Amino acid sequence: STQSNGQSTWGAHRLRPSFFVKHGRDSNKMPALELVGKVIGTAMQKTVRVKVDRYYWDPLLKKLYKKHKNFMAHDEGEQCIVGDKVLIRECRPLSRNKHFTFSHWINKIPR
Repeated sequence: STQSNGQSTWGAHRLRPSFFVKHGRDSNKMPALELVGKVIGTAMQKTVRVKVDRYYWDPLLKKLYKKHKNFMAHDEGEQCIVGDKVLIRECRPLSRNKHFTFSHWINKIPR
């Protein structure tokens, strides 16, 4: 079949939707995951361990639960100390367990 302007519409349903079209150099990447947590360890060089708490609601028991997970994050300047509340951002894998980098402080412990 053809449209009024003479162009064929056969296979038009197979065209990619507009949200697949690339607009820029890195537009096909997902935004980096950002997490807020508390520094619980600084024993390694240029690496900090950050505890991230998450809360979820159980609809069956109607109860709020708290879960946590520890992440390793890269701290180039070794600026963080235990107790700091920090924001970490996802990046490429830097080692076997480290795929976050320290972004900035939320609450800084007085030095």
